[in-house]
Amino acid sequence: MVIEGVCTTDDPTCVTHLPLGFPCYCERLRFSRKPQLRWELIEEQFGLCAYTGAPIDNRLGGHSDSNFAFQAHIEHVKPRSICEQELIARGGEYGREICEDMDHNNLVAALEVRRKPAASAEIFGAASHGNEILPITPLQPECEEKFIFTGTGDINGVDDAARTTIQLLKLDHKTLTGWRRAAIAAFFPVDLQLTREDVECLVERLGTPVDGKLPEFCFCILSYAKSLIGEALTD
Repeated sequence: MVIEGVCTTDDPTCVTHLPLGFPCYCERLRFSRKPQLRWELIEEQFGLCAYTGAPIDNRLGGHSDSNFAFQAHIEHVKPRSICEQELIARGGEYGREICEDMDHNNLVAALEVRRKPAASAEIFGAASHGNEILPITPLQPECEEKFIFTGTGDINGVDDAARTTIQLLKLDHKTLTGWRRAAIAAFFPVDLQLTREDVECLVERLGTPVDGKLPEFCFCILSYAKSLIGEALTD
């Protein structure tokens, strides 16, 4: 994980202009503006999955082959079933009252990976945690600091909450690890000698969107780059 601060304080345009009179916010999102909401979330996240850092815009979203399908997905950070249970416990009526499941601050865009035929061992990210509540989410301040990435694409959690989140989202899946390894290698070839100044400039560039996009797996690359700054780089 994770893209820190993926949400804004304002609802997406397609939500603020919904017609009145619908009994439930959830029902309103079943109409034709749902794709617009998905793309507004993607743009808000600079084209990256909030959980994995993989590209979910036109760089990857919608790709599929004979065994896998990759697509952008509107993800409820707190699962809808949990939100429903909490609303009912408060005496509310799910389906007629707006609750946290469809609050903009509970929605992110994420990579959805589907295996054809289904094989749970090959699924990671949004599709893997089911109804489990994530201890660490992209909506939490400084969430990126809870995870450390190595030059080989491996991910480590700094505490139990981070390690549980890795397990629930399968962020250590071999496919995802391979993607991260390739992304890091593109910026840090093994035969390239970098100075501290080089890496500091790279850190600044990686956090700056270009044409509304961030590099894929940028927070993984940033984590590795910052670890190099802490080592004995030449000046």
